[in-house]
Amino acid sequence: MSTSPFAGTAQYYAKYRLDYPEALIALVRDAFRLDGRGRLLDVGCGTGKLTIPLGRYFEHTVAVDPDPGMLCELGDQLRRGGEDSDGDAAQAGTISTLLARAEECRPQELGTFRLIASGDAFHWMDRDRVLCLWHRMLAPGAIRDESSTKSGIAIVGTGGGSMSAPADWQKAVWDVIRRWLGPERRNAGWQKDARRHEDVIKESGLFTITAVGAVPATHVRDVDSIIGFLYSTSFCSRSLLGENAPRFEEDLRRTLLKVEPSGRFLEEVSAGYILARPLAVSSGRSE
Repeated sequence: MSTSPFAGTAQYYAKYRLDYPEALIALVRDAFRLDGRGRLLDVGCGTGKLTIPLGRYFEHTVAVDPDPGMLCELGDQLRRGGEDSDGDAAQAGTISTLLARAEECRPQELGTFRLIASGDAFHWMDRDRVLCLWHRMLAPGAIRDESSTKSGIAIVGTGGGSMSAPADWQKAVWDVIRRWLGPERRNAGWQKDARRHEDVIKESGLFTITAVGAVPATHVRDVDSIIGFLYSTSFCSRSLLGENAPRFEEDLRRTLLKVEPSGRFLEEVSAGYILARPLAVSSGRSE
């Protein structure tokens, strides 16, 4: 049985988590001059929200996640091919998966990569340790900048959406969560290290940040998709709610429709990104 905080969430994650904006994918593609060559490592890949759109620009992709349900959902999506997303079937042979924590990825086993990416997952990792591993897994030529291509790391994320934004309906969602799960946010272990990603990267001495920004997007959700999104999270999964899940859903549905009787809820999302390139360091520095 999986001990992952996302155990049992994969189907909800695949269906109800928002895709990354195409403008964000294009920005990463252009920044690193991705042209179909080289290898991609997607760490904390989940159900492939970043793996699939970025993987189209590489010869081969390794998708890593510690939750077997997430990798199973990614595999199912690739096998379904054109049913869900154009081109997924063609990618099935270029994407391999690895069940592992980020800290367990070994450079001597995985080899080198042109780009290492992480979407909505870096905050769960031992970031100092992982950056050292990632530096060792970037192709030496990328560090010496011997070719016209660019390589590095891309940290992107939406925070899972914007359920913590200040809209009345989003405040109402949290009121209901607290009624059923208590005042303290569940499974928030990633908050133990409050440093910003940018600061962790700079302090590593292994990378130079080349771009920081965000791509805004607007979506409309209904009550069912809000419930589905919550069940995709570590802080409000069905497993946490247990036998209270049906009553939670009824309470949330009633509360949301009081706030917005139309049942249409505007969600403003900001997909942030941090792009960085590796620095040349003395032997042993990134061990």
